[in-house]
Amino acid sequence: MRYYGVKPINSTPSAGGNFTDDRYDPANNTENKYVDNNGTISNYNGWSLTDFIDVEGVDTAYVSPSTSWGSGIDSQYCCAYDANKEPTRVRLTINGFAITIPEGTSYIRISETTARINSMKVFVPV
Repeated sequence: MRYYGVKPINSTPSAGGNFTDDRYDPANNTENKYVDNNGTISNYNGWSLTDFIDVEGVDTAYVSPSTSWGSGIDSQYCCAYDANKEPTRVRLTINGFAITIPEGTSYIRISETTARINSMKVFVPV
């Protein structure tokens, strides 16, 4: 199985594989904002929000955090979007750093502290 992701520096999904830089770019983050699972974007100092991460056609996305990140991603601060980049209003199921992608989801956005999100990588199997 091959994976595409972002600058794999610290860790990779347990299945291993090949990686590329085409899924997530921290340079496109929006600082001092977060998104909730309904797609509402709010101000919050010290947090950042990813741009739309393409997950169309995959069942699971894997987040590879820095070693200082806690126990996983909080689905309360993530959102699934359809092909038109409209919120699907379906809460993502997250097990640690594995995000189950619901049917009909083309993009996800993730919020976290700026320090954590800037060190994050996102991998999806293809």
